[in-house]
Amino acid sequence: MVTGLLPILAFYIFSQNGLFGFGTDPEKRYFLPLILLIYLAAMWSFYDMRFLIGSDSMVAVFPPFRYRIPFSMISSVEIMEKWP
Repeated sequence: MVTGLLPILAFYIFSQNGLFGFGTDPEKRYFLPLILLIYLAAMWSFYDMRFLIGSDSMVAVFPPFRYRIPFSMISSVEIMEKWP
């Protein structure tokens, strides 16, 4: 997450100093913060995912979404020891 955030943040800081020409028009001024916000929302959603087990289904929670998966739809399960 940090490695993807650093180039965006550096590009934003340089653009605020007028080095890339994004600071001239009011419409272009909000372009980079919008990209940064979308990136942070995607990373927050990915790293905050949870799986809840119920009596008849599994619920995958990816904020702001929830997916209910019945046990009959699950064909195989694999346990990972380390997260890559």
